[in-house]
Amino acid sequence: MKIVKASKDGIFPLLTKREAAFVTAAYAEKLSSMATDIAEKELLKIVNRAYAELQRYPPGLSATERERFMKSFVTWIILDCNNYFPDVTMAEISTAIGRGLRGEFGEYMGFNNIVIHGFINTYLESEERTSALAKQHRFLLLQEVAEVFPLDDKWSIMKEGIYNCYNNYKKTHRILDLGSINFEILEKAGAINLSLEEKKIIYEVAKNVVLKEQESQVTTYRMAIEFKRRNDSNDWPIKSKAREIALKNFYDTNPDLDSWMDKLYEAFLTMEPDNRPIEPLS
Repeated sequence: MKIVKASKDGIFPLLTKREAAFVTAAYAEKLSSMATDIAEKELLKIVNRAYAELQRYPPGLSATERERFMKSFVTWIILDCNNYFPDVTMAEISTAIGRGLRGEFGEYMGFNNIVIHGFINTYLESEERTSALAKQHRFLLLQEVAEVFPLDDKWSIMKEGIYNCYNNYKKTHRILDLGSINFEILEKAGAINLSLEEKKIIYEVAKNVVLKEQESQVTTYRMAIEFKRRNDSNDWPIKSKAREIALKNFYDTNPDLDSWMDKLYEAFLTMEPDNRPIEPLS
């Protein structure tokens, strides 16, 4: 069976800008695959920018001493990353240092190899990055389809996603539901059965949550205008959050998913003309 793989440029279009940034950075060139001289040159740019942002100079009494220190500094960063983060990309290192310096990962003492190691480790292990990459992985998986794709294979992917979403929520209390697919199939099967009044209440709760989340990200007047324009023209973020809330409420009842599989399979067959529920949000 021929599988058509999606390009890494094919970022899941429903990711937020911040989520997409995690994915794009992960797809950049790995540090370990770069020629040493090129890697050193790029890291020097990153570290020099960091010192500039900190309004500090590298250690050394002369330009020669500072240059020698910087070369040693980036050499140690490369060695450390090769030992502890072999798959890290240059873009991820740059982003991790930038966010770390701005306090996103908590307080830190000084600016040295150990601090940078902590920045990179926290960035790579963050729940936000894990969630974004999981959504992207699921998106690519659903794009890896041929013109003729066996029905059993489609259902296997869907079924695995149903269990994974539920099990992940029970462990982390976080919803990873690409395109609200799990909500859609559970609703079609009758497992999630909300009255019109319940839907209205959940929608209003979701609207307040989304607005608060967006307000917390607004740092400039331009961003405020953009958020308002986006909300006025498209309420998809609110609908998505409402479905997430409804899915959480369903999961909190500790449902027996095994007992619903027959009805879920019937719902799966009706979700798309070609039995491939990739875009259930229309």
